[in-house]
Amino acid sequence: MNFIANGYRSVLDFLDRHPVGLTASSGVMFGVTALSTFDLLLKFFQVAIGCGTAMLIFTNLYRKWYGSKKLKKPVINLLLIDDNENDQQLFSRAFTLAGCEVTTASNMKEAEDVLRNLKRKVDIVLLDAIIPGEDTTHMFRRINTLRPLTPCAVFSGISDPKMQEQINAISPGTPFFLKNHDSERFAATVIETLKLGAPH
Repeated sequence: MNFIANGYRSVLDFLDRHPVGLTASSGVMFGVTALSTFDLLLKFFQVAIGCGTAMLIFTNLYRKWYGSKKLKKPVINLLLIDDNENDQQLFSRAFTLAGCEVTTASNMKEAEDVLRNLKRKVDIVLLDAIIPGEDTTHMFRRINTLRPLTPCAVFSGISDPKMQEQINAISPGTPFFLKNHDSERFAATVIETLKLGAPH
């Protein structure tokens, strides 16, 4: 503000030495009015800028907090039962990328440990049709007994109409998928077929 005051005094000195139809007193009044108006405008813009900055910060914080709470997609809890460790890792990664929280089991005992824990949320079970030492139809029945309201789908590396018929005899309309080692496409196909937009 010093440069404004200095300029103001210089104008007064000039008007005193070189009258141009304005008296020194009228010059003073003009200068005071101009300076007061400038000060008011400056304060107004400072307040406006401050309010604008505060509003911008508030808006960003609101969007981050409320948007993440409101728009975040629900997690799909998937139990994957497969004895093949490589397939477990492959499909776990694909389903995780597709929005699932994946729990794996290599046999029925491990699967039962998960399913018996009622605090453990399971939205769907994906069962490998061929697990050495296990009876697939028995496993399927056990899953339906432990979690009767939880959908269970079956998948296999080979087409097996007889197995599919046995499973459908227990629970008609049970989805049966061919194992596809394009894991991301396989995960997308399972989710789309079962309409897993949200947990059951």
